[in-house]
Amino acid sequence: MRGLLLIIALAQAANAAVTGDVRLRTHPPSSSSERAYQAAARAFQAGHWATADRWLEEFVRLHPESTHRSRAVLLRAQALYQSGEFAKAATQISKGENAAAELADAYLYWKAECRIRLEQFEAASAHLRELLREHPESPHALAGMVALATVSARKKEWGEVVQLLRPTEGKFKLLAKLRAHSSWAQEGRLLLAQALYEEGDWNAAAEELGVLPATTDLRREWRRLFLLAQIENQAGKPEDALRTTARISKLARQTGQTNQLAQVYCFRAGLHEAANNAAAALREYAQLQSATLPGIHRHEGFLRAARLQFKQGNFSEAIATLDELAKLNSAAHFAGMLHCLAGELEWLRHQRGHTGALANARSRFALAEQSTEAAIRGRVRWGNGWCHLAGGNAQSARDAWGESIELLGESALAPWARMQLAQAQARQGQHELARAALQDE
Repeated sequence: MRGLLLIIALAQAANAAVTGDVRLRTHPPSSSSERAYQAAARAFQAGHWATADRWLEEFVRLHPESTHRSRAVLLRAQALYQSGEFAKAATQISKGENAAAELADAYLYWKAECRIRLEQFEAASAHLRELLREHPESPHALAGMVALATVSARKKEWGEVVQLLRPTEGKFKLLAKLRAHSSWAQEGRLLLAQALYEEGDWNAAAEELGVLPATTDLRREWRRLFLLAQIENQAGKPEDALRTTARISKLARQTGQTNQLAQVYCFRAGLHEAANNAAAALREYAQLQSATLPGIHRHEGFLRAARLQFKQGNFSEAIATLDELAKLNSAAHFAGMLHCLAGELEWLRHQRGHTGALANARSRFALAEQSTEAAIRGRVRWGNGWCHLAGGNAQSARDAWGESIELLGESALAPWARMQLAQAQARQGQHELARAALQDE
C-alpha cells in the first residue's frame, strides 16, 4: 500500500514538472527558421507530443545554427518524455547538453527526470545534486529538491527524505516559503509528512500535514487525506480515520482512481477487523469485489473475505466466497488453488462432524489435481492423505504424503507434509523411515 502511494507521488511530481518554456513570439516570424521553430513549439504547447517530436527533430537537423537549437532539443526531449520514451529522451538531452548554454540547469533537471523514470536512481541523484550545487538560483531548484527526495523515497530511505526536506533553514523550506502555493511546495510537504509517518514520528507528520492546505488537485487531496487517516489510526482514533476515509472514497470515485478506491476499502476493512467488527469488514470487502474495479482488486476482495470468514470459523461461507471468485474469468488461471483451498475447508467441516463434507473434500481435491502446477498437485496429495486416513486407509495416506513431499519441493507446506508422513510412519513402528523423513527437512 505504501509503495503504491510513492508511485503515485512520483507520477504527480513528474507531471507537475512539465513547464514547457517554448518562447513563442507575439509578432509574425521573420524567417523560415523562426517559422519552423514557432510551429514546432506550438505543437509542444498544445500537447501534441508525437507531432512536436517530429517537427523539433526536423528543426534541429535543418537549422543547426539557430539560436533556438538548445531549447528545441530540450523541448523534443520533453515531448519524448511525455510519450513515455524515457530512454530516447535521455539520449537526446545527452547529445545536446554541451551546447545547452543558459539552459544547463534545465538539461540537468530533465536528464534526472528521465533517469528516475528509468529507475536509474543513483544517476538521477547525481544529476539533481549537481543541479542544486551548480545552479542554486535555478527555477528548477525547488522541483529538483523534491525530485531528489522522491528518489530517496523510492529507495525507502525515509531518513534521507526527512534530512532533505525538514530543516527550517534548508533549501526546500526556504524555496517552499517563497512559492508556498506551487505544486512542488505542496508535493514536498506531502512527501515530508509521508517520510515522518514512515519513520514513526506521527505527531511531526500530523504537524507537517496540518500546514498543507486543501487543494483543488483531487489526486493530491486524496493522498493528503489518506495519509491523515493513517495518522489518525496510529494516534488511536479509528473513528476519525473512518470519517476521513469516507471523504477519500468520494474523491477516489470523482477522479476515477480505482487503485486508490481499492486501498480505501482495504484500509477501512482493516480498521473494522482490528475492532473485531467482522460484519463491517466483510461489507468493505464486498465493495472491493465490485465489478467496477479491476480484476486484481476483485480477487483481493474475495480472498480477504474468505480469510476473515475462515478466521471466524465460518467455513461454509468461506467456501461459497471462493466459489464466487472462481466464477470470474480473470480467476481461471488459479482455479486449481481455489479448489484446493475449498477442499481443505471441507476437510475442516468434516472434522466438525458435517455430513458429506469428507466426500466434498475428495471431490474438490480431484478438481484441483487437474492443475499443471506441481506445488498445487503436491498440496492436493497432502489433502488426500488426510482423506485416506479418515477413511481408515493408513497406507494410502502415507503414500499420498510421500508423493506430496516430492511435488512440493521448497514450498512452505513441504515441512508439514514431512511431519505428517513421519508421524504416520512412527505410529506404524517404522522409526527409521520416520527419522529419515524428518532429516530430509
